[in-house]
Amino acid sequence: MKKTLFTFLLATFALFVNATTVSKTDTVSSTDSLYIDDFTIAPGDTAEVPVNLVNATAYCALQNSIKTPEGVCIVPISSTTIAGEKSYTWVKGVGRSVEYADQGFSVSYTCNPVTKTDQSHELRVVGVQMTNKRVLYATTTGKPIFDIKMYVPDTVVPGKYVCTVDGLSDMPPKASTGIPGGVGDKYFPATTFIVTVAEPTTLANLLANGVAGKTYKVTDSLAVVAQSEKAKMLFASDGKGNWIKVNAGDYYSTVASYNGVSVTGVYSTENGNATLTASTAPTQVAATAVTPATYNLTEHFAPAADEVAYINGFYFDKLGSNYSSKYTESDPVLTGYSDNNAAGQFVQFKKADWNDYTFAGTSGNRVKVLVVNELKSAWDKNASAPAKVASSDMGAHANVIAYALDAASVTTGVNDVNSAAQVQSVRYYNVAGMESETPFEGVNMVVTKYADGSTKTTKVVK
Repeated sequence: MKKTLFTFLLATFALFVNATTVSKTDTVSSTDSLYIDDFTIAPGDTAEVPVNLVNATAYCALQNSIKTPEGVCIVPISSTTIAGEKSYTWVKGVGRSVEYADQGFSVSYTCNPVTKTDQSHELRVVGVQMTNKRVLYATTTGKPIFDIKMYVPDTVVPGKYVCTVDGLSDMPPKASTGIPGGVGDKYFPATTFIVTVAEPTTLANLLANGVAGKTYKVTDSLAVVAQSEKAKMLFASDGKGNWIKVNAGDYYSTVASYNGVSVTGVYSTENGNATLTASTAPTQVAATAVTPATYNLTEHFAPAADEVAYINGFYFDKLGSNYSSKYTESDPVLTGYSDNNAAGQFVQFKKADWNDYTFAGTSGNRVKVLVVNELKSAWDKNASAPAKVASSDMGAHANVIAYALDAASVTTGVNDVNSAAQVQSVRYYNVAGMESETPFEGVNMVVTKYADGSTKTTKVVK
């Protein structure tokens, strides 16, 4: 037993010494690499990250050094205190390091933080397979061998921090002793990875002052109000009238069931519609539930950008070509009707872009549908600004595209154009007597024909 322990310690010492005696021009295979993937973290947070290995030849031992600049710290995975003395565990074997543990072939790691505290900017790690079996098998794709933990203090300035990984491998064991180390030692080319420290912000401040392309951590606990599996999106709000789309990407299946999230990601905006593309998996948090508003399209309609809401209105397969340059003739629409069946506001409607549901309504049905409202241009604070739309404008509804998030439900009521008889057609006539399938600007006479042969004429002003 003593001989075995001595042999292991000798191997460990040999690897550390060889790091200074072997020429760094004597490298491993050009494809071999020790590396850590870029990742994002917020001030005050920790993250466990894997160290990956690509190797053309199986290994039984290796040594590596991980170095970080000021602002990014390496910290222990865990610590224990025995008889008043604290000891630290700096790495956790994962993946290929533990795959043969049931056969006694797992890799053991000895760590040497350069700073002898619970934080360091350089960590030297030696991995040795005690029985000299080549358990770090060859692979051309990066596979984790151990995890380290990294920490960014609250006071760190947001930005990008470049870190490095370099190392020394042992290819064959020493012929003379049968233990790792010796003539087989070869260097890995140094690799770098970037730690992006996100800027903390409230959602309100992000929407007002966010810079596209920068990484932010939203400090609010965001309520998830709806999801889109098709788009891999969460639609979230801070409960204060501010909304954002969270592009969860590959994390979607994990977070789709969350009612509240904390999100760090890259900010983008288009026409006032904001998206945060998650750079790490959103974490589940407690958040105050937000109930979607319900809008009737007989009333003024000017939702917030990205707002999730229910719309009560009538669905039509298409509006026609003469209504407005805001639409094309094939655009499906939602509209409201007043008590006398006069048409209200038309809103451009996308019934399947962000969902895979079969839409429940047919043209002429009154429906209630959950939507996310996207703007064609950001609401302008100055209503007189040229080519801009203010949310208070009478025509504000024309600045909205409603994307269905569910299949909709077909409803009935006293205002239902189908309640008395099925509508067969609706025609609009202007003061010059011109006919259209859609309203003219100004005064319109609306002639509605029903399937039972009856007609109804009303006057509306657009």
